[in-house]
Formats: sequence, C-alpha cells, structure tokens
Amino acid sequence: MQVLRLLTILLPVLMILPGRDPLAADRALVPAPAPATLSTPQGTPEPKSITVDPPAPRAALVPARGEVVVEGVIDAVVKDHRGLQVSIFRVAAPSGAEERPKPLLSGTLLLGIASLITPLGPDGQRVPADALRPGTLFTAVIEWPASPSPSVLAVRRLTVNVPEASTGAAPASGENSLGAIAPDRISDAPVIVPMVFPVVGPVSWQDTFLASRGGGTRRHRGQDILAPKMTPVVAAFDGTVRPRARNGHYLLTLVGDHGWSAEYMHLNNDTPGTDDGQGGELHAFAPGIYPGARVVAGQLLGWVGDSGNAEGTVPHLHFELVHQATGVAVNAAPSLRLARRIAAPRLPELLPDLKPGPGEVRWNGFARAVDTGRGSIDLHVSARAERHEPLTALTRPQVCTVHCGEGTSLAVLGAGEARLSLSEITPGAQLVVVGRKVDGEIVARAIYAEAAGLVPGKPLLAALAALVPAGPAVAATPALGPAGPAVATTPAVPSRREDPKRSNTAAAVAPVQSAEGLLWVHGYVLTDLSDGKMKIRMDVVRLPGSLEMIRLRRALVKEVIVGTRTRLRDPRGKPIRPEALVANAEVEILGEEEGKTAPLHAATLILRAAPRK
Repeated sequence: MQVLRLLTILLPVLMILPGRDPLAADRALVPAPAPATLSTPQGTPEPKSITVDPPAPRAALVPARGEVVVEGVIDAVVKDHRGLQVSIFRVAAPSGAEERPKPLLSGTLLLGIASLITPLGPDGQRVPADALRPGTLFTAVIEWPASPSPSVLAVRRLTVNVPEASTGAAPASGENSLGAIAPDRISDAPVIVPMVFPVVGPVSWQDTFLASRGGGTRRHRGQDILAPKMTPVVAAFDGTVRPRARNGHYLLTLVGDHGWSAEYMHLNNDTPGTDDGQGGELHAFAPGIYPGARVVAGQLLGWVGDSGNAEGTVPHLHFELVHQATGVAVNAAPSLRLARRIAAPRLPELLPDLKPGPGEVRWNGFARAVDTGRGSIDLHVSARAERHEPLTALTRPQVCTVHCGEGTSLAVLGAGEARLSLSEITPGAQLVVVGRKVDGEIVARAIYAEAAGLVPGKPLLAALAALVPAGPAVAATPALGPAGPAVATTPAVPSRREDPKRSNTAAAVAPVQSAEGLLWVHGYVLTDLSDGKMKIRMDVVRLPGSLEMIRLRRALVKEVIVGTRTRLRDPRGKPIRPEALVANAEVEILGEEEGKTAPLHAATLILRAAPRK
C-alpha cells in the first residue's frame, strides 16, 4: 500500500519534468492555427528595433572549416524583397573565437524572391517565409568571407526557432483517404486539389483518366489538355519544380507545398513554327525554371508541345496529380473543372514601383551568360515594360544582350546602398534592367540583381575582420546567382589539392542545406565528357532532403548526363567549359536521378580540381 501511495504522489511530478509534456498527445489532435503574415507594408521595415538583451548563452555552435556562424533575432520582415532586417548578438569563427557585440549589429538577410534560401525549423523541416516574424531567433551558417568587403555573404544554412506547427505543410491526406489503390498506384477516389488551371488560353479536353494506353499495357494516369504549340503552361499551385529532359522528351514535376505534386509532360521541343525537334530547353522551359526553383501559382513554367511519345500526335499537355506521401495518382478532372482560370502568367514581385524613364524600357529576366571582358550579359527575358505601361509577362522565349558601361549602376535588390561589380553576377541570377534599346541590344542605366544571403553593415564586417585571420580562405560560393538552391547551397568539399590525405572526406565536409529533391555527390571523372555523358566514381553522397554526408565504403560508378541547362562552375562560381571535364577531374554534382541504376542528370556541376598533367 505504501508503494502504491508513493507512486500516486510521484506520478504527477514525473509528468511535468523538463522535456515532458503531459498534454502532447491531446495537442497533436488540435490543428494549429495558420500563421499570420506579419510583414510590413510596401516593403518598408518596421522602424522599431530590438532593444531587449540577447538570450542567455546556450551550447555554442562552432562553425566548420570555411564557415562563420551568425546568431541573432529578426527585427522586421520585408515582404516584397523576401528579406529580413536582423540584429546579431553572436559571431563565431572556426578557430573558436567569437564576438558578442553590444550594441547588437544590424544586417539584412535576403531569402530571395524565389526562396533561394530555405529556412529550416528546429526539426529540420522547411519553414514558409510567411511564418517568420519579428522576435524570431535565427542561426545562419555563412561562407567564410573571401574578400574584406563582400556585397553579400552567401548563406549555407539558415535555422529559425519557430514552433513545429509553423513548418512546411504536411501531406493533405494519408493512404487510407485515397480508397482502394490498384497495383499500378492509381486511385479512383474523388479528390479536389485547389489550383490554377495549368494552361493559359483556349484549350480542349475531356476526362480520359484510366483510358487504355500502350496497346492495353497500361492505364492513363492523367488528363490530356489540347492546345496549340507554344501555349503558356503555368504552375497549378505554389511549390518547387524539377524540370528535366529524357531523350528529347521535356517534362516537369511541380512538388506542391500542400502534399500534392503535378506532372507536366510533352512540353515543347520544336523551333517555333516547325516540328523539327530542335527547340531545346530554351523553347521548353520558361526563364528561371531550374531544378529546385521555387514558383508561385500561375507562374510561367514552359510551353505546350508534343515531345516524347506524343510526337506525331496533336500538341497537348499531359497533366496528372500525385499524392506525395504515397505516390498514388488520382483523377485530376474534378480539380481541373474547379480550377481558377487566369488571363496571363503571374509575375514575381520584383520592384513593382520601378518605372523606366523617358525613352527607356524595363526588362525582367535571368542571366544566361556574363562576359566581363565585353561588359555584357545575355538576358533571358521574362517580362517587359515601357514608360507608363504595366509590366507584362512574355509568353514567347526571348534573349537580349545587355551592355554595362561606366555609367551603369549595379545594385543588390532589396539591400539598400549595397553595390556590386559585373563579375559578381553569374549565370542564373535574376535581374531587373532599366535602359535603352540600341540596334537590338540593351544599353543599361541600372541593373538590380536578386541575391540570397546576409548583407553586412560596416560593424559586422569589422567583427568578421577581427575574427577571421588573414590568409587563404576556402573558395566561396557566390551569393549572387547562379539562381536557386542548386548553386547557392552547394557544399564546399576540400579538394584533392587542399587535402592530399583525404583520410575522411565525409568528416571534412560541412553538412549544408540541400536543394529540395536533389542528390549531391562528390567524386572523380572516369571517362571524358562526350555527347553530354560521362562516368564518375562517387565517394561521398548526400541524399535529397538530408544534411548527412555519407562516405561510401566502396566507390560506385555512376553515369552523369550534362545538358544545356547544367550550370558548369569552378569553386568560385565562374563558368567553365565542358571540355574541362576529363578523366581524373574532381567534381561535385547536384542533380536528380529516377532510380539507383538510372543516370544522374546534373543541375549544377562544380569542377573542384582539374587532373594534374
């Protein structure tokens, strides 16, 4: 009896010990309220800054080689530039030295319009930008500054202290809600996914879900939406895209934030007005559509065509809905019937109030190539506006040459007075250009480049200078393009020249935030690049969505596809030529594969070290 009485007394105490939540099971049954959007109007940060003392020191995070850790608190959210005004209370270097400045240091943390930096919660899950609010603590792992006065510090990893309920949306439903699932992973359960209709313009379609295909060998998993070639195709909902080409077939997966994915197939592969199959990715995918890019509902993805096994048939878009958690396809017809129609593709909000002057034109787009010698940029144009006219999305591919002279102003979008040089703009960077058109080319007066990273003030640069000793630094990844997580978060691996012993590559590599759905590998080229293909010997991999570097016990051979949209870079972000990819070259690759035995389609390839001659 005494034992039972003692347990009766101790049980309530044990239930409220630190780390234990007696109501956790009940709270899990209550849906969390949607986070309020606490961004300031018109992109103007709140003038009020944090005046409270920084939190008490906790277990200090020590950065790895090539990194600097910055900890602070969010002061204000700048919505239109997807930026954060922050106050910094700790800066730490790999040596263990740190600064805890008073007063706090100020800075601007740019996430990028296309979410080039993805905040992660304490549980490692993606945190939507609208869940960030003033007062939120953050930890940013940034690149070791390669120069004493960088315009933007590249961010390898960003962790924010938000409740788990505010992190990325869970799949909309489980397998039980999909009814009977056939062996071919298809369900005929009635499902409606809110969306924008995926084709802009006149279309024709009827419900062909489960129709016989391939001579009766398979069932149709989607819906065929008929439209003329080069009709704009747009994102059905917010999410991340994975465009790819397979033997002349251009297709794209849209991974939604709500637990559903959409497959877009048979995108255009022809030169406009022909059926030559020579259109390439320029006429298949819209500007800024690269593996891992974030898009919003209604944003232009590409154009209707007849690539793949649709050659010889009427041009159409094959559209299907797939439940992410189970991989089960459902009938998209009910969702398409209720989908919202739009008259034109939606544009990202980049400087909406910027108007060109007399005789000038404004262009939005993405850098395809940068020639610092000629002072020019090849711009893949996404939108255009003349004076007194609204910014209009282009529905046909267009590439223009932009010339930068001594009078051209180059600024970081959303970073106030921060300026940059032409060499800091790399292919893939999203740009806003204002200038005049002369002989079919653009003479720029001002260029605004979207960046992702930490824009430091002078006090923060002084703190970094005091912490970071002089000497050779690890080659930094540029924060200004190439656009998207495919490059902005590429990990730095010690090259063979930097670490000749290479006794423990996995331990030497600092784990970094990965691009969603992409595989990262490190290895050595076995066969020279030929016809867009080569073989590599992999020794370290990082799986999609993981931060863990895995050193392979035995090297594996993998075929790699290098396409026209593959970004080829050296460790400092400068473009390299395909001819440099020869046997024994050391490389890092970020790409996508459809299976363990399938080739790796490279989105970004970094040549870490050329073979010694």
